[in-house]
Amino acid sequence: MSERKNAWIYASALRRQTNRRNVLIVTLLSTIFSSTASSNAQSPTGACQATDYKILTNGALAVKCLHSVTVAGRTASIGPPPPATGAATVFEVDIITVDSSWLLITPSAAAGPFSFVPTQKYALTLTYLAPDAQNPANLVATAETPLVLDFSNTFTVRGSKISTQPQHFIFESHIGLTDSGGSLLQQANPGDVPHPNQACSLLLENTSQRDVSVGGHCYELKPVSKLSVAAMQNIDPQWVGRIDVDLVGVSLLKSTLIPMGLPSGAAKYSNVFGIGPKIDPKSRISAQKAPATKDASAYYFNVNYAAGTGTAPGWELDGKVAPVLAMRDGFTIGPSATANVGGNKVPGQTYTDSIDLGGTVQRYFQPGISSKKPAKNQSKFRRRLSLVLPLLALNGTVTYETDKEFDRDNLIGAATVKYYFAHSNNTQSIQTLRNFYKKIAPLSDGDAAKVQLADIRVPPFGYEFDFHTGIEAGRAIRDKTVTATSGKASLVLPEYSIFRIVPQVHSILQFWKISTETTVVGRYLVATENTILQTKSNALHLEHLQTWRALCTATATYSDSSASHVGLTIKYTNGFDAPTYARVNSIQAGLLIKY
Repeated sequence: MSERKNAWIYASALRRQTNRRNVLIVTLLSTIFSSTASSNAQSPTGACQATDYKILTNGALAVKCLHSVTVAGRTASIGPPPPATGAATVFEVDIITVDSSWLLITPSAAAGPFSFVPTQKYALTLTYLAPDAQNPANLVATAETPLVLDFSNTFTVRGSKISTQPQHFIFESHIGLTDSGGSLLQQANPGDVPHPNQACSLLLENTSQRDVSVGGHCYELKPVSKLSVAAMQNIDPQWVGRIDVDLVGVSLLKSTLIPMGLPSGAAKYSNVFGIGPKIDPKSRISAQKAPATKDASAYYFNVNYAAGTGTAPGWELDGKVAPVLAMRDGFTIGPSATANVGGNKVPGQTYTDSIDLGGTVQRYFQPGISSKKPAKNQSKFRRRLSLVLPLLALNGTVTYETDKEFDRDNLIGAATVKYYFAHSNNTQSIQTLRNFYKKIAPLSDGDAAKVQLADIRVPPFGYEFDFHTGIEAGRAIRDKTVTATSGKASLVLPEYSIFRIVPQVHSILQFWKISTETTVVGRYLVATENTILQTKSNALHLEHLQTWRALCTATATYSDSSASHVGLTIKYTNGFDAPTYARVNSIQAGLLIKY
């Protein structure tokens, strides 16, 4: 199987199957299984390396390329798939205006009228100009691996890759749908309509072969009446032959269900050949796997309690709200709010007291891969680096740092680099995805489409280790009066500058349904920072710190399954956390909710 074929199978399967819990898992798997595709990313005049296609009419289609392209020196022809031989029809190649990674393929005027026959098999061959091997100064027409077109008209079903959408499912086919008047239907872009706005329902069958009707919300399907070449260039093909639905009813997704058709409203439509759509018999509706760590979660709430004799229970909240609002040029952008606070005095228990509010931007890089060169032309240093450090993440934040009493006013900018060394990420989710791609790699495109991620058994063991380096810089923007939590004592906290060097080590160990996540964060205070500490007698005193401060957190979690978003936890915390740097020492049990 050729490298391009492997890359195409990977990209297609990833689009159909992968839970997009976060960008991390997808990028790690891309690093492992499609480094060839990434390293061969070429200029806009290079190979298309098709990853998807959509049939727009009975004689025109759109092809998704691995990267943005131009039409310069590019041709297309459609004929019988290999090894069959026969005459091929020449097609025109244009760019889809709304997304330059899509090519519009339409019949050439010189070739005359053309219509697909859905019972026949076809293959699309694209050519592009590449340097002549004998004389690199000359460009010669080079044919890409033929792309076999599937006219089976089946819709595959996949769960959303976004962790905050556990009940969002996508029905997708390579062939566009049409309404009763024959107009091509294009689903509304979710970027223009943040939430599905039409009520719909979906008929499902459980393992006992009992039908269950589940309500939900769908996006509007808009007709495209004019299908001239110019009009089709303004279509966004990714929303053709696609139906998104948000189901209502978490309890139904505790088991795997079989979709019996398209969501109501869409079921009445036919495809561009006038044939009614059908569901791939291997498709399943199942719960999305929960994120393994706090770092991978968009929403994370861990509430813990500790009891003591003659006192109210002590409590601690470790919370995070960090939805991804936008993705652009590989960067994920969104707000971030974290809180790690506690209350009520239990003998021997002290709690962290920090609240961070701000925004974050993050991007993943493959430091050993140059996208401007093919794999065989990478430098020896880059090739060796990719074996040791296949992936790193760069994260930038702007944060307002305070405590639960809001008597700190710190404004901080931070930059962090997260290193993923080779063989350091082997969680149960990563192993499941790796086994999935191994299973589909030797299969044909049609057979690969039938394999579901839910068919892969979750391994019993898993682990992840990563290392961070970062800096935090800013200042306390004004003097603040700090009041004791008990009594009438108060003291002025003077403003100060902030510059910290922040290394961090993080690990997760998984066995069966139990996972243990450990994080050790060190801070070296380069600039002297001021803090006010409270003694046992409720007196306050001002301290000036220019030293190391560290915080260790270990959380053991039991969850019913890898898809469960709720778990029982035991959490141990010890050390000093910014901005107060008061001593923390607690062990508590509680409840975890994460998405």
